[in-house]
Amino acid sequence: MGRDKALLRVGGRTLHALAVDKLAACTTLLYTSGEQVDPEERRSIVLKDPYSCGPVGGIVTALEASEAEWMLFLPVDMPLVPEAWMRHLAQMTVTSNSMAIVTRTPEGPQPLVAAYRRGVLPELRRALEVAQYKVMAALVSPVQWVETGEEFSGQFRNLNTPQEVSDLRRLGFNVSWG
Repeated sequence: MGRDKALLRVGGRTLHALAVDKLAACTTLLYTSGEQVDPEERRSIVLKDPYSCGPVGGIVTALEASEAEWMLFLPVDMPLVPEAWMRHLAQMTVTSNSMAIVTRTPEGPQPLVAAYRRGVLPELRRALEVAQYKVMAALVSPVQWVETGEEFSGQFRNLNTPQEVSDLRRLGFNVSWG
């Protein structure tokens, strides 16, 4: 998009701040991965991803930084994911025997709207070693899927292109660059 998505504002809040808000409803220890983050948002610890290879590297970086058994993940470019959905994922970690709990929408898996158990680190590190940077291809352990259903239609959309930003504006959202 030519700029850092984390600083795009929806409803007057940066995408970074919106994601932190939703995760803060689930946990007190917050991490953010990225080169630039909202300078006004100071609730998260900023991690520099030494792998610089996309989502798998980001997940590994976060899991390495924490000693928590589980970590929740939410990409900054999905501002419409409901906070209640993140709380639902967090609650599922209490009883899950899986290494990963991943959201699946009618459009497909959303591996960054997920919870990962610390025990998945060895297989994700192996994926990095063989340059397997797609999360779903990197996971060897069985995944616990959480289906969204049609009632969440459109809430798991990414903002990756100017066209997707325009689409969000057409839906009535106030979207602007800082």
